[in-house]
Amino acid sequence: MKPKLYLAIKGFRSQKITSKHIQVMLRQVPLTHLEGLQSIVYSPRMDFIKLGVQVPLNCKGAYYPEYRAVVLHQLESYDEVQHVLLHEIGHYVFYSRISSFIRKEWVQNFSSYDAHVSEYARENASEDFAESYAFYAANNLTKFNSVSKKLSFLRYKVFVVN
Repeated sequence: MKPKLYLAIKGFRSQKITSKHIQVMLRQVPLTHLEGLQSIVYSPRMDFIKLGVQVPLNCKGAYYPEYRAVVLHQLESYDEVQHVLLHEIGHYVFYSRISSFIRKEWVQNFSSYDAHVSEYARENASEDFAESYAFYAANNLTKFNSVSKKLSFLRYKVFVVN
């Protein structure tokens, strides 16, 4: 039986990227990876600053664990929105959906790894996972040319559908 997903998609009405586009992007990840996520929201960083929440200047999106929400702060192109959305879902998966054993295995095997799918992935193990997750989910497998072990890890340990 397929799990049911209750996920609010908000704030996209006036944007060139609509909630329907977001729904299409979400089809790239297993439904089980989205279980428990409460919402995907478009909210410019200025809205957060008005609430007293610090958002870095170059921040295009974030996963807010206390709200179980992915928030996109900046929308430019469809491809960029897709990457940022999948990247933030990758953070959710890393911290909430994969087992601590698999998370620890990622950190142990790849934290000192020299090759990464992007420059941003070099930040830390969480960013490395989220970037790798986003490229894998978008089927951008050419990013894995020099990191085939990460590709295998994602394919057989993270994106496995039971």
